[in-house]
Amino acid sequence: MAGPAAALEGQADDERARTVVARGIPPGVRREDVVARLARAFGGVETARASATNAFVVFEDAAAAAAALAAGRIKLEGTSEGGGGGAGKVVRLERLATDLADARRVGGFGEYEYDAARTVFVGGVPFDATEAELVACFAPHETEAEAAVAVEGEGAAVEAEVEDLAVEAVRVVRDRLTGEGKGVAFVLFRSEAGRNNALKRSKRWKLREGKAKRTLRVSAPRDWDAPGAPGARRAEDREHERGGGRAEGGGGGNRPNRHTTFDDGNEGGDSGEPDAQKRPAVAARKGKGGEGRHKRRERDEHGGEGGADGGEGSVKKKKKKKMRWRDMDEDTRKKKEAEAAERKRRFEAGIPEPPRPGGGRGRGRGRGRGRG
Repeated sequence: MAGPAAALEGQADDERARTVVARGIPPGVRREDVVARLARAFGGVETARASATNAFVVFEDAAAAAAALAAGRIKLEGTSEGGGGGAGKVVRLERLATDLADARRVGGFGEYEYDAARTVFVGGVPFDATEAELVACFAPHETEAEAAVAVEGEGAAVEAEVEDLAVEAVRVVRDRLTGEGKGVAFVLFRSEAGRNNALKRSKRWKLREGKAKRTLRVSAPRDWDAPGAPGARRAEDREHERGGGRAEGGGGGNRPNRHTTFDDGNEGGDSGEPDAQKRPAVAARKGKGGEGRHKRRERDEHGGEGGADGGEGSVKKKKKKKMRWRDMDEDTRKKKEAEAAERKRRFEAGIPEPPRPGGGRGRGRGRGRGRG
């Protein structure tokens, strides 16, 4: 009698057999329209969930899913709003179970011991690439179909073919939710010689043909690739990157700048000594300027060296400097208006303005204000 775990596993296998992944949905196309198109073409749909460019469709029966997989692709008819978006575009139909089988047999390193000396990192991988395509690229097989048979097949004969492959394992790094590739992969060779040969040909690895042709970037994996799980960093490495590097650099303390005093972190030195040693001219100038400001403040408050008369003089000077039109009395305003009118009349008549006592600088400022 089968237990509940076996029953749940059987239900999962049945649902997986009825699931089809629609990949490469164009932007602007509603996922509901793609699901409706699949239902009209192949049969009823039980459930569907979608991501940015993929849709995971579970048909009501396995026959409908098999028909969709046999077709391999479907042409869209446009959106339901009548805008025609996506009309004529082709969406690929793939079997979800194929991806899971590839991940177990050749896609993941879980069944194999990770060996950096026999592994290469592959970049530039198409998002929809399968493990079988990479096996066909790196292994001595002429066609992808032969590699797929060697990877996905069953029986002792197929196991012998797998043993003949130069590639022991392939892992395409995929998104955990959507199953779509992230553009990178890891290839584990059966020998170091195979891995070294792959690195020597790093600029000549090509995937696919025609317009879909891609040049793969092959390089040695870095040290932070986790043994047993390539592409994922270990927790201790991540922790080291967050804080370890700063600790090695001297405790991660703040670096002193021009706004920072030297009291902290200056062993055995006064706070003013570093400035005086490095920039004596600047330190002297700052000290002189500070002393001058202090003296001026005392003179303004207490009358300075001139006593009470000096203080009054300074106050009168400040008032005269801050004099504005609104602060003038009526007689002064009339006098200023008369002077301005006279300057304007002379300017319009072309009569040069007579020189004033006090120099050209004062005359220039007065003439400018009068004209305004």
